[in-house]
Amino acid sequence: MSSSHVLTGRGGRGTSATLEAGRLRIQQGPQYTLIPLAAVQEACAGDESTVEIVLTDGAVHRVKGANPTAAAAFAAALNRALPEGRDPAGSALVTTGSTSEEAEPLWRGDDARASLGTDRLLIVRGGRNTDIPLAAVHEARVEGEQLLQVVLTDGATHQLPGGKPAATAAFAAAVNGALPGERHPAGSALVTTEAVPGGEPFRTVWRSLIWPAGIALAYLGYTIWAGITHGAFEAVSVAVIGIPVFLGLAAVTFGVLAISVRVALARRGITVEAVRAIDPQGSPHPWYEFTATDGVTYTHHTRKHRTPTLRVVYDPLRPYRTKVPGSLLPVVVRYFAAYACAFAMLALAAFMTYETFR
Repeated sequence: MSSSHVLTGRGGRGTSATLEAGRLRIQQGPQYTLIPLAAVQEACAGDESTVEIVLTDGAVHRVKGANPTAAAAFAAALNRALPEGRDPAGSALVTTGSTSEEAEPLWRGDDARASLGTDRLLIVRGGRNTDIPLAAVHEARVEGEQLLQVVLTDGATHQLPGGKPAATAAFAAAVNGALPGERHPAGSALVTTEAVPGGEPFRTVWRSLIWPAGIALAYLGYTIWAGITHGAFEAVSVAVIGIPVFLGLAAVTFGVLAISVRVALARRGITVEAVRAIDPQGSPHPWYEFTATDGVTYTHHTRKHRTPTLRVVYDPLRPYRTKVPGSLLPVVVRYFAAYACAFAMLALAAFMTYETFR
């Protein structure tokens, strides 16, 4: 997100350049470079969407932008922000570091993590990095022991659920203790958000696979036991029985998760008007974008709708959970049919097991 104070040019592989008050921040993965504007001689757009930042001592930093237009606009904005008086020391004024080094303390929740740096708060959630300058934060507070709320100076609120009570309280206290005396009223206008290439929600894949992998290993052990104690035929039968067992369990599990999301949306969901995303050539994307209460833009993917706008309900605690409001009857019928099939498969597995070992 850009404003008169913050301008970001995004490139591939997690690279970004942010124009802040009095300095330029270049982020490449966890590594960052801070360049005072007084050390910059000029910025120019090079070939292939690259911005070349020439320092007063002749050193050059290159940042690859999203496209040539974005690179040229970023270079122009940087040149406009340069002060009249420059420092000839150039690269001697540049500092580098790692966000992993400066990010202490660290808070972890259900689907997000937050780290506190020297002058900013970094939130990683749902494949997105949200960078919040501490000058844009009004306060951090805890609701219900496990819900971390970061309230910005313009009233926008980032809500992060699922942390441990003691850790959440300690992190909120650390954020409040690090806040500067002077705040900027722009709040969410100072926040930058970028997608992590290949990013996924913080609840990583390996964590999601722990229970299924454990059940599969247990069933494999049961199959081996059946082969040792009852013979090869029973082992093959158990392996075949596993097909309806796992299909039925998977259907029940996904049904429970889907219902829990719908219940959460019914309890605390917020309805917004989402706008269909369009690429630079004017072609519509199969998703709609909306801005949540934390000031961050989220998407609702759908191929069923083609209207310019769409009413979407999202969960303020987990804004990436969305649905389109509609009639309840089709939903009930769909879930009833899905559960009927799931329990039919489990019943078939039970019958096959009975016939095999009776």
